[in-house]
Amino acid sequence: MTNNEPTDAINLLLGLGKMGTRVQVLKENGDLYPDQLFFKSLTSRRLSWNDNKKSIIINPYILILPGKITGLLSIAPSVNDIPDQLCLGIVSKDYVLEIIFQNARDCNIWSQGLTMLVSAPLPHFAKIKTIRNPQYQYVDDHHHHHRSPSNHSTSWNGNDIIQWHEITMDEKKKIEQFYNFLS
Repeated sequence: MTNNEPTDAINLLLGLGKMGTRVQVLKENGDLYPDQLFFKSLTSRRLSWNDNKKSIIINPYILILPGKITGLLSIAPSVNDIPDQLCLGIVSKDYVLEIIFQNARDCNIWSQGLTMLVSAPLPHFAKIKTIRNPQYQYVDDHHHHHRSPSNHSTSWNGNDIIQWHEITMDEKKKIEQFYNFLS
């Protein structure tokens, strides 16, 4: 795996997740119903569906299982003729989300991106004082010591610091609200 593959997988996931991806969700009774998956922010790590009424926070305790491995995906008659490469199971303590994608590309993007996020350490924020004003920056501990704090990036590649002005207002409010818990 090259150094950019995890970043590429996460960027592709964010691309699909921000606009929403059309899928079919397998109900507990074995029926399929159309839905849309969203993953809008690395900060919140929230995967949502069912008109944002249901969600899973992506963390190290989530299982991402491509194919027909989980519960109903493995036995429901309604999915017998659906290829494995279109199926994805996401298991949390609250939900077993069993999804059928419209195409294998989208399924792979979601599967790989979520797997990277599950296995990656949670990001944290550090308050860095500059001469002009204090600011928050996302710090990637693994790569931070190789980079100068003055390096500014217009896109996140997993090795950079996200500048405070590049973070949305909603995310800034959450960061400020929860900063003491993140530090």
